[in-house]
Amino acid sequence: MKLKSNIIKCVTIASLPFFITGCVTKAVPTHIRLAELSAVSTVKIKNLEYEKAETSNLVKGENCKQIYGLVFPYIEDGMLERAITDAISNGNRRGINGDVLINTKISLASLYRNYDARYKCVFVEGNLVKVKRH
Repeated sequence: MKLKSNIIKCVTIASLPFFITGCVTKAVPTHIRLAELSAVSTVKIKNLEYEKAETSNLVKGENCKQIYGLVFPYIEDGMLERAITDAISNGNRRGINGDVLINTKISLASLYRNYDARYKCVFVEGNLVKVKRH
């Protein structure tokens, strides 16, 4: 009986700091600026003229930030904008002369890199084209 009460006391004393401090996590913001974009559409734009690429103009970009602890992987201020800029820059480095992404897919993922570090990432994939100016 005495052994059982000693075990209960030890467990109670050991768990006391957890009850006093509780769970502390970073609150998810209620307003997040995803990006400042020059043009956005989910429908086909009439009379949009752009130069057709002679080779594949599919480009990809990403913006990642390391997550510490058990934080929900929400998107942070400007991550989408930086991922789009990364995709356009990657295409320009490959020799694709373009300034607009069309047929674009955007995704958010939480993933592990190097088997120990957790990241939240915004991925952008689309066709990089050059808009014709009149």
